[in-house]
Amino acid sequence: IIGTIQGFIENEQSRAFEARWLSLDPAEIPVAGPSNPPSDYTRLYYDMVITAAKAIELLQSEGNFHLHSRISGEIWADALRRVEFEGISEYIKFDANGDLQAAYNV
Repeated sequence: IIGTIQGFIENEQSRAFEARWLSLDPAEIPVAGPSNPPSDYTRLYYDMVITAAKAIELLQSEGNFHLHSRISGEIWADALRRVEFEGISEYIKFDANGDLQAAYNV
């Protein structure tokens, strides 16, 4: 089988995330804890949530985010394109089309 998988980086954030994940109590969070390291998908989901939060922060700083108000798709997409940070899976940056500039392994 030939396919692609997103490449992952190891940095301070990813090491801190993994240490925190492994320290969680599996009785409280069954998928975490010392014997359940975070999956690749967990890392991606974490970065997705942080990406959305950073886009909201950007919109708030520009006065374009208000609770109980709808954000147009165009404004939301523009904010996401401008989000850039070092995530726990990789460096998060989007191109002009809104596609993640990801590294892939074959």
